Amino acid sequence: LSPVCLWQSQTSGQYQRRVHGGIGKSSAATLTLVHEEFEGKVSYEHLVDLVETTMLKKEAQGTPYGVVLLNEGLVDKMDPEEVEKLFGNVDKGHERLATLISEDLSKAL
Repeated sequence: LSPVCLWQSQTSGQYQRRVHGGIGKSSAATLTLVHEEFEGKVSYEHLVDLVETTMLKKEAQGTPYGVVLLNEGLVDKMDPEEVEKLFGNVDKGHERLATLISEDLSKAL
């Protein structure tokens, strides 16, 4: 797999989903994950799996690059205990989600 570089958008407000979706469309993002797309809780491992699967598909298509956008609200959908364990608190999770996923996937290379 190629080196991993993820972008995390920090949009907020009532129209966050539309803004984040617009950013994804205008940047031709390969994968855009918005917290409103998930019902109930989402695990960190599930997010990592989604990103890794996207990377593997792009690699198989012969285009080993792409843009992945992660909405900071994904952290709010995670179990509070998992957030505490991974980041220490929600605010740190908002800042570090994309970085941590990128680091974990880079280690797997």
